Amino acid sequence: MVHWEDVGIAIRAQTPVTPDGVWSGAAILDANGVPVLFITAGNDSLSPNQGVAICRPDDLNDPYLKDWTCDDELAISQQQGIGSFGQFRDPFVVKVGDTYMVLITSASTSVDSGTALVYSSTDLETFTYQGELYTTASGAYSYLGDNWELPVLLPLNDENGNLTDKWFFAISPHPPSRADVEVYYWIGTLDDETFRFSPDHPEPKIMDYGDGVFTGPSGFVDPVTGKSILFTIA
Repeated sequence: MVHWEDVGIAIRAQTPVTPDGVWSGAAILDANGVPVLFITAGNDSLSPNQGVAICRPDDLNDPYLKDWTCDDELAISQQQGIGSFGQFRDPFVVKVGDTYMVLITSASTSVDSGTALVYSSTDLETFTYQGELYTTASGAYSYLGDNWELPVLLPLNDENGNLTDKWFFAISPHPPSRADVEVYYWIGTLDDETFRFSPDHPEPKIMDYGDGVFTGPSGFVDPVTGKSILFTIA
């Protein structure tokens, strides 16, 4: 992750699931060690026009994995009553034990707060809605806005590389008209049965000074070292 080269576009807008755009998402290895991309699939003929699609590499013998094809159907679609309807994008996926957790941008339906909607799966085929990962107290921290984009949830290791019980949760507030567009984060614990995050500090800390210009993080757990890697538009 030091030297890089441009090998072209991995995924272009394609029918039937992404005719109007391919937006941010995340990657993970499936049970067979095959990389899987979770993307925001844009389709303006649907309401909402955002869904989550899964894409897989065309040729696993290609060391650069240059070409990818998305499944013909959305992996996850937003249903009425789940989050703020129409705010449903930026999937982030992390594995907790034998379960995959997918976080998706939205706003809470119960309090005045942004949130990350949680879907779980054991096979990356069937996904079950598990509720809202975390919300602030209603109306608290107005600079966080009422919708959170680009959620990231990563486990934390200690200085010796051993896994701890702490997790890192980051978001980017939206929209700019009502939020301070930076990257904010909490450190806390995750209940892997209820899929709820509990912060050690209720007020978020700032990580990236976007200063109103679009910014946003993503990350992954290195399958070799087990370390959490975070990267962001800076």
